[in-house]
Amino acid sequence: MPIIQIATDGSCIQPGGWRDGDPRPRPGAAAFVLERRDGSLVRFAMPEADTTIGRMEMTALAAALEHILARPAEPGLSYQI
Repeated sequence: MPIIQIATDGSCIQPGGWRDGDPRPRPGAAAFVLERRDGSLVRFAMPEADTTIGRMEMTALAAALEHILARPAEPGLSYQI
């Protein structure tokens, strides 16, 4: 079966450690890189002003899945999720 490859990552900066009641924002980002069968790359990155690492990890994965499902499958390629 033909394969496309996707790498995802999410991050978050925890200023001053993880303490309840710390009013400072926790900036982060979500990103993915998708390699098509022809070797071309699709890159995506999205910053977030106040977030958690878990939210950014899941946002990266969701954005990658949305990207591939929003387009018709390449000839000879079927998506199984």
